[in-house]
Amino acid sequence: MNSTFINFGADPVSLLLRGEELLARFDDETHGESLVLSAFFLRMAIESRLLQYIEAAIPSAWRRESMRRITEFTAGRLLMRLTEFDSLAVEPATLVVSADDGLPPSAMAFVPMPRSLAVLHGKLGNLLHATYYYTAPGWNRNLRTTAGSFASLCNARDAIAEGYRELRVVVSGVLLAHPKFTEMVEQLEESWPHAGDAIA
Repeated sequence: MNSTFINFGADPVSLLLRGEELLARFDDETHGESLVLSAFFLRMAIESRLLQYIEAAIPSAWRRESMRRITEFTAGRLLMRLTEFDSLAVEPATLVVSADDGLPPSAMAFVPMPRSLAVLHGKLGNLLHATYYYTAPGWNRNLRTTAGSFASLCNARDAIAEGYRELRVVVSGVLLAHPKFTEMVEQLEESWPHAGDAIA
């Protein structure tokens, strides 16, 4: 191994693309391993996007230190942490920027993390523990049942695919924070330039 760093994209889009590849492989080959790995990548992608939102919500002066202190890994708790920083983080928004040179205005969207993905994140965790294979007796049947979204791997596959569809919408948003909140943070930093010294 000659490289200084290990090649692994930990951003939400890289994780999403890798997980979708694994889901497609499961559809082609029906290998349970591909589906379980796809579930893992979906969980990681959801966490990664939430961490991007949290990082954007922290004023730059003490961002690095604050991010190091985050120990939560469940999406529900990360979403709660995000709304502690930014109560607007659950509201979608579009920022329209107009130029003075006669060009048409451009729009940038903030797409919040839907609670449905936070709930799915928790359910995917059950699939990634060995107890699932003891508590879901029909888990390896190659058919869908009416017993619930995770009653079998085939049922779980549909829930995972829907999760990727939802997450694609979320990551399509260019903005990592609600525009009104960003404006408030910038005003705070301007009025209190040594805020980072006080926090550190």
